[in-house]
Order: sequence, then structure tokens, then C-alpha cells
Amino acid sequence: NSTNAIEQIIKSLRIERLILIVQSMICGIVLGIAIHMKIYPIIYTLSFMTYFSRKEGAPCWQQNMQTNYKSLFRKFVAFVAIWLRRLLRPPSILFLIGTVGMCSALTFLAVELHGMEAWDQGMAYHMTRIDHRHNYSVYWYWIYLLRAAREKSPTLETDSNNIFGIWSRVLFLPQIILLIASSIGMAPIHLELTLFCQTFLFVACNKVITGQYFTWYLVLLPLCTTDNLDWMKRRSSVISFTMLGISIGTWLASAYCLEMLGWSVHLQVWVASLVFFLANVNLFGIILDGCASS
Repeated sequence: NSTNAIEQIIKSLRIERLILIVQSMICGIVLGIAIHMKIYPIIYTLSFMTYFSRKEGAPCWQQNMQTNYKSLFRKFVAFVAIWLRRLLRPPSILFLIGTVGMCSALTFLAVELHGMEAWDQGMAYHMTRIDHRHNYSVYWYWIYLLRAAREKSPTLETDSNNIFGIWSRVLFLPQIILLIASSIGMAPIHLELTLFCQTFLFVACNKVITGQYFTWYLVLLPLCTTDNLDWMKRRSSVISFTMLGISIGTWLASAYCLEMLGWSVHLQVWVASLVFFLANVNLFGIILDGCASS
């Protein structure tokens, strides 16, 4: 009868919600392990939280983001309040607990076994790391000049309060803004594509970029593509991939002249890094448009 049918629906919904909670907890534990092994997966935390919250289907997701406030500040406060209600859902909270708990436990164990060096080299080092050696990053030349200025001035000794340490943290701001925007704007709808986009943007805007960083987002590309790959055959796609190849070749040639031949071509390497960055941004737009149309 109808009563039994309704009870079955309620039970199935409870089981489905329980499965979602277990999934979020397991996913958080796995991400915590990944962060401990390689710190960069921490960028996915907010995306997973918004995804699990949206998947739960709580009423707060039906709330209209448009507000009638005339004040920009009040609109911002209302926007933050809505997202806090969305993020403070059981699946999201349990995911965060699993992530922080597992990463903290493994880090604590590493410190117990190897001392504070495990913390300094595994976690803290990445917060202040600035590599002055030439790399693909658009910040490389500025970092190179800043390091030279620091070595000439005894007042710029390395510590947490000097200009070197401050700017190493400021360079995280573009990445943080892009990660937050993509986490709340894309992740609830298409998690796989968001993870690829976030990794791509994180690498492109990073203060240090080496060849191994490209594998971080390339391994995610199959997750966000479909069987329809016609967009890769478009003229714009071919041009974008060609531009990227040329930019990499230009950078490698400039870096070879600097490193192997000893030529003073630091500025040329930096220009090649700028061209490489622009080629990446252009290709990113093509990939995003192609995945959306597919």
C-alpha cells in the first residue's frame, strides 16, 4: 500500500544519506594521506566539501543567491552566510575531519620518528619556498633579482619577517582566489573538471614550475573529457597546442643557453616564461570550452 511505499522511500533516502556520509569520510581520509605524501592536493579540500554538500541536496542549496541589499558589504555578508550554511553540512564536515585528522596523525607520527625536520621539510618549507634558479614560473626573474638584492644587503637576512618571506606568501594570493572561485562555482556541478582546472591553474600561477608539475594535471585530463573529442580537431585547438609547443621549445632553448652555454640571457628566459604562461592560459580556455561543449 501507499504507507509501505512511503516508508520504503524514507528508508532508501536514509541509506543513501548514510552511504554519502561514509563516502565523504573515506574520501577525506584518502585526501589526508595524499596531502601528507605530497602537500599540493590540499588545494582540492574546498572543492570536495562543496561537492559533497551539494550531493546531499540540503534545502540551503535551493536558496537564491540573489539578495535585495543595496550595500555591497551586506551582499557580501549574505553571500558568505549562505555558503557557510552549505559547507557546514554533515558530509562536508566529516570529509574535513577525515582529511585533517588523517593528515595530522601521519604528520605527528613522522615528527615522532624523524623529529621536527619532518615538519620543516615536509610542510613548513613549502610555505616560504622561493626558488631563484630559472624555471617556467613567471615570477622567476623577479625572485632572481630579489635574491641578488638580499645578498647585497645584510638587512635582508632570511627569517620569517623579512621581505623575502613576506613576498613568498603574497605570491599565493592569485592561486587562493582562483581556487576559491572554482571551488564554489564549478565543483558542485562538475567535480572532475574542477580538479583538473584547479591543478592546471595552480601550476600555471605557481612561484616554482618544473617539468614534473605538468604531470599533476595531465593525469586528471582523462577524467574530464568525454567520448566526443571533436573540439581537439578545431582550428583553435590545434593553434593553441602549437603555441604551447613553441613556447616550451623557446623556453628550453633559452634555458640551455643560460645553463649549459653560460650566456647572460636571464631576461630572455623570463620573456620565454611569460610566453609559456600566456600559451597555458590560452590552452586552458580552449580545453574548458571544449569540455563544456562536449
